[in-house]
Amino acid sequence: MDWEQAQQHDLANYTNKDCNALVTDFDDTLTVCFDRREVFGSLFMRHGGNGVDAMERRLFNTVIRGKRAFVDVGANIGFFTLLAAKHMGDSATVIAVEPADANFRYLMANILLNRFEARVRAAKCALAEVPGTGVLNVAPVGFQVGNSMRISEPDWSTQAVTLQTLDSLCDQYEIHRLDLLKLDAEGYELRILQGAAHTLRHNRGTLCIICELNTRIHSYDELDALIAALKSAGGRIFTFDDSRREVVSHLDLHTPVTNVIAV
Repeated sequence: MDWEQAQQHDLANYTNKDCNALVTDFDDTLTVCFDRREVFGSLFMRHGGNGVDAMERRLFNTVIRGKRAFVDVGANIGFFTLLAAKHMGDSATVIAVEPADANFRYLMANILLNRFEARVRAAKCALAEVPGTGVLNVAPVGFQVGNSMRISEPDWSTQAVTLQTLDSLCDQYEIHRLDLLKLDAEGYELRILQGAAHTLRHNRGTLCIICELNTRIHSYDELDALIAALKSAGGRIFTFDDSRREVVSHLDLHTPVTNVIAV
């Protein structure tokens, strides 16, 4: 089964599931299919497509414009992938990396629903410091923390996954210059950066990294180490202050942190 046939198959699976729903106004014009039982699904049901993370979405849209290559690590069902495909244009390269079976099915369906199959390539794998195979811990439907290679709870299931490095992924898709990298790996970010030595070195000074942090997963020492790794890649660190609803210089890690931007 080739890539386009797989998309059609996954879209058929989507339409046959009672738990699924659609919004057609994500970023005004994008269609998103989702599981209404999940956290983001319930937000979509209550607020519609333009009511979910509106400020961060607008910030991302500003950052992405003019970029030519984007790798979305932990793409989930494709929120940032869809935004990138819409705003970067036909000639850009968008790679969506998502290992979880259920998320990947939604991701493929959303790429097809928005007719982005010529703009986006979806890689069903997890990124790590070395290639191989690994185990993804899969959270139950509606759990606040996403699937993770690192953490698990007693009622979680597991799934075998293929591991790639960011360096090998960029080689595979012939990305010679990477402009933007998004990391949402639920505690596995440092290992991903360890597998990206060539990519970080080659793109030093031009690569923008958006990294999601979760204080329920990372200790403050781990946050410090991750911030230091991002800085060593040549980045100036900023964060989105949820209480102030604005981007601020990232000087204090001892408050709740969501996303950081290293430029």
